[in-house]
Amino acid sequence: KNYKAAKRVLNNALSEQAKNPELHKAEAAYWEEMYFQQQINLEKSIRRISQAYENANELEDDFMLKAELNSTIRSFYLNFGLWDEGIKLAEDYFLDAPDVSTYLQDAKDENEIYIAFLKGKMGYYIEASRTFERLIKKKPQNYSFRARYAEVLLQLGRYQKVIDLIQPSQDLLKAAGQPQKRFQQQLALAYLGLNDSSKFDQGISELFTAFSKRRGDRWLDIEISLNVYGADSCLKRLNASSIPQEPYQASQYHFWK
Repeated sequence: KNYKAAKRVLNNALSEQAKNPELHKAEAAYWEEMYFQQQINLEKSIRRISQAYENANELEDDFMLKAELNSTIRSFYLNFGLWDEGIKLAEDYFLDAPDVSTYLQDAKDENEIYIAFLKGKMGYYIEASRTFERLIKKKPQNYSFRARYAEVLLQLGRYQKVIDLIQPSQDLLKAAGQPQKRFQQQLALAYLGLNDSSKFDQGISELFTAFSKRRGDRWLDIEISLNVYGADSCLKRLNASSIPQEPYQASQYHFWK
């Protein structure tokens, strides 16, 4: 926790190797830690982190490392609520990055899905759905793509579409002994949205038994608990936990509260 010494080491290194992208990544990590330790405010942290990542991204010329850096920056933009910046980053990567290997092609697909996810969450369903459905058809076993599409569909109230999208995958995963808790949460909420109480109860029963020790989506869990146990129980849970520091997670916290 010796932050002054860390900053001194970082500054010395940057003065000697200003064009080293790894040092700019380290600088971004430093300012992010400063924010989480409440040493700087949100606005200042966003400026400092964004600038450090932009410098690293501009300097990085290794294709593999640039793909990894792109993923890190995308997560930062998502969690800190900078969705316009995230979409632009992903669009630039998709247009300019090479796809000379399977890994790099996968990275481009991830950027496309990221764009579709953010646009879908903002309500641009038709545009987002075209991308989701094309890439899910291309990679039917990529369950992360399906889970993100299902999250968008749940927000938009397209409950039957959620079931059609993920129930077959969940059935395959169950047969292999590896069902996903997030799928089960999404299915339960889809049946709830369709007012199918028997299927909802069945989904809840499985959640509370087969998935009791597996980590799922915290906010899906809150929504399900709200409908099972009522508002008072959920409010106690929220009050007992700290408010997340990432703006996107904080917005979820305040929404449900």
